[in-house]
Amino acid sequence: MCGIIGVANEKETAAPDIYTGLLEMQPRGKGGAGMVTALRGDHYDLRDMGEVKEALGKEALKHMPGKIGVGHTRYPNAGTNSPWNLQPVRDSFRGQEFDASHNGNSVNMGSLRRKYGILHDENASDTRTIAAIIAQSKRTDFVSALVDTVRELQGSFSLIVLFNNTLYALRDRFGFHPLQIGMRGNDIFIASESCAFTQPQIGATLLRDIGPGELVTVKDGRITSESWLPSGVAATLRFDIFEFIYFMSPHSVVEGVEVGSAREEMGKRLARLHPVPTDIVVPVPDSGNQAAQGYYEELKLTQAQVRFTPWAFFRPHTVGRTFIDPIAELRAELVKSKLRPRPAVLSRKNATVLDDSEVRGNTMKRAVIMARESGAKRVDGRIASDLYRFPDYYGMDTYRYGEELIARKHDGDVEAIARECGLDTLGYLPNDLVIEAILAVRGPNSPLTKDSFYDGPFTGNYPDGIGDFAHSNT
Repeated sequence: MCGIIGVANEKETAAPDIYTGLLEMQPRGKGGAGMVTALRGDHYDLRDMGEVKEALGKEALKHMPGKIGVGHTRYPNAGTNSPWNLQPVRDSFRGQEFDASHNGNSVNMGSLRRKYGILHDENASDTRTIAAIIAQSKRTDFVSALVDTVRELQGSFSLIVLFNNTLYALRDRFGFHPLQIGMRGNDIFIASESCAFTQPQIGATLLRDIGPGELVTVKDGRITSESWLPSGVAATLRFDIFEFIYFMSPHSVVEGVEVGSAREEMGKRLARLHPVPTDIVVPVPDSGNQAAQGYYEELKLTQAQVRFTPWAFFRPHTVGRTFIDPIAELRAELVKSKLRPRPAVLSRKNATVLDDSEVRGNTMKRAVIMARESGAKRVDGRIASDLYRFPDYYGMDTYRYGEELIARKHDGDVEAIARECGLDTLGYLPNDLVIEAILAVRGPNSPLTKDSFYDGPFTGNYPDGIGDFAHSNT
């Protein structure tokens, strides 16, 4: 799940805004970062491995001229995590350079590489293949080449392309992942999440979400829009529910919903469904914070003595999100260093540990060990989403390690999962209640309904199929 951004400023250079926006979207990926700016037909690029601050040092921004540009922070769901796959990806069309930033996962990349004779190996990112198809198009205009290419993609994509001092932004026909437009005076922003440009350092205002199947063009300070879908094909919103559960920043407003409010509602519904006598409610920081707050607020209506203890586990912010780390061995080590228990808070307490989701189970297992070593009398686990039983083919790399999914390993047996994690009890929030929680806080202009979500990891339903993966063993 990557973070992408495009900036078209009226007067100021784009690089500082791209950098700031990428920093805000760092939780979407930390495998590498890059940006490209354009000035009088020349493209200037900066890319490196690691997190945004490491890859794009502020000093280097001084050498990135131009008022228009694109940026990317990478979660390597397809292709190896190597410098070659860093984005934005550059290629050329009719002798003129273009740079593409992409978020998503297309499930027919192997078929497309064979069809077009593209020699990239299986370690190539989707973005490299997309760029190569555009580059070899026989079309005479760039937009036609771009549209022809995305019409062949199966699965999810959000795409921002810089070509000829123009930004092109496209979202797949199901709108699996967010892509939004912001304004700051006459400056125009496009990003995966509104938090990238509404935060105070940039201070832009959210204009709207780009719709499923929409192509937005930003040129000479103007925004135009059209559908890229072929005649007879409808756009159907199927927003990735895991974005609301885990990936998006709590202060982003996407499809008319403030993410943090939705997570609090998930916690409240979890408390109604799975209450437990407890002394303290303990979130797994940071993504479990809002759901735990909601769980506590609902629980205290019937258990006046319960306390909310968000610092029972302290997470040093030198350790980022462990789930998105691209190296499995490092991910396991980071889980160990992610949490610091506070025995003074946990000792002799009945503790309810709450997390937003449970994929492999590593974080919950570690939290339970720490709580018990700190003297907790009892440890109950609560998860503010459903059993994550199926691979995700549209944005995360869980299709690569299906058998590591703890709910899949135990065939959905909650008691068996609880035993493996060392919990006294364990409760999940069913998918229909997750959806209900999101809809409960939607704004008046939100397009979301109960049928607007992609929930494949919880249901095994994939609205655009699984393409080449149908022949794999996952």
